[in-house]
Amino acid sequence: LADRDTLAAQHALLDQPEDVLQQLLCLRKLHVMLQRQVLRHATRGVLLRDRLTAGMYLNLDPADPIGRLEHALALTLQAEAIEKRLQLAIREGRLAAGKGAALFLRAAQAGIISKQEAALLEEAAAAVRKAIDVDHFAAGALRA
Repeated sequence: LADRDTLAAQHALLDQPEDVLQQLLCLRKLHVMLQRQVLRHATRGVLLRDRLTAGMYLNLDPADPIGRLEHALALTLQAEAIEKRLQLAIREGRLAAGKGAALFLRAAQAGIISKQEAALLEEAAAAVRKAIDVDHFAAGALRA
């Protein structure tokens, strides 16, 4: 009976395409919100992250491929509050927008962040770049 009711409801919705579109848009927004929540909990929620990675090989050695990812995540989380202060300073007009080391240096010179915080931002950015860089191979090196 439940399956028949579900099918009847679906057919009723198909007769009203504007309602279906509206519902799909709502579902899409809900899907994006749930993705963000899961990502936030997985990266900041130590208990959830520990449960998800139980039994996995993990380390913080930046020379190791897995450690490179973990190292970048740890530095990114440390730098997050500093980055928010930079974004706020840019929105308030106290700092001109920019990227990378030049932005961090200008922020430190303006007294928005300390030199140590600028160094942490640079280290985090370099760790993220190293974590996402793809290994380079000579043409044909991967052919069997």
